[in-house]
Amino acid sequence: IVPASTLGGSAVLSLSGTDTQIIAVEDNATALAVEAPMLGLEVLSVRSYLEAIGAISAQRAGVSLTSFNPNPLRIQPLTTMG
Repeated sequence: IVPASTLGGSAVLSLSGTDTQIIAVEDNATALAVEAPMLGLEVLSVRSYLEAIGAISAQRAGVSLTSFNPNPLRIQPLTTMG
């Protein structure tokens, strides 16, 4: 779990070559300003450290993080056949 703007640090870059999940916290701004898209890193972006802890807890419990998506699929209206 690291601030989203510090992804250029040596620890994160070392972990990026492994199976370790990197969680980037957006609410913690730093002076470094190196973010995931700049480096082509795949990270899990969260808003706060509390949300990061929730994401880890959900993953350990076997709950898919996509089930927490705030944008559910739209239900299409039924059409009558006739």
